[in-house]
Amino acid sequence: MRHPNGPLIAYHLGTNDDDLFSVASVQPQLAAAAVDRLAKRLAAAQTAPNTVAAPLTPKPITRAPAPPPTLTGRSPSDTPSEKLTDEGWLSRERDKARKR
Repeated sequence: MRHPNGPLIAYHLGTNDDDLFSVASVQPQLAAAAVDRLAKRLAAAQTAPNTVAAPLTPKPITRAPAPPPTLTGRSPSDTPSEKLTDEGWLSRERDKARKR
C-alpha cells in the first residue's frame, strides 16, 4: 500500500488470483521488487493503445441460386367429407365460400 499506485495494485491483486499468488509466494526481501514489476506491467497495460481491430467489411452476399423446393412423398389430395372432423369440414366449407 506504500507504493504510489497502491490502490490500483490492491484492486488488481484482489481480482486476479494468479498474480496474487505469485506476489504472495515471493520471499519477503524480494516483495518490493515483485510489486514494482507488477506496477510497471499495469502501467504499461494502461498506456498501451487499445488494439481493437477496425470492423471488417461484411462478406458479399452470395449470388448462388436459391435451393430447389423440397419434395415430399405425399401428393395433395382431397379428403372425403366423411373422414373430416367438424372443424376440418367447417374450414373447408369456408375456404370454398371465399373462393366463390
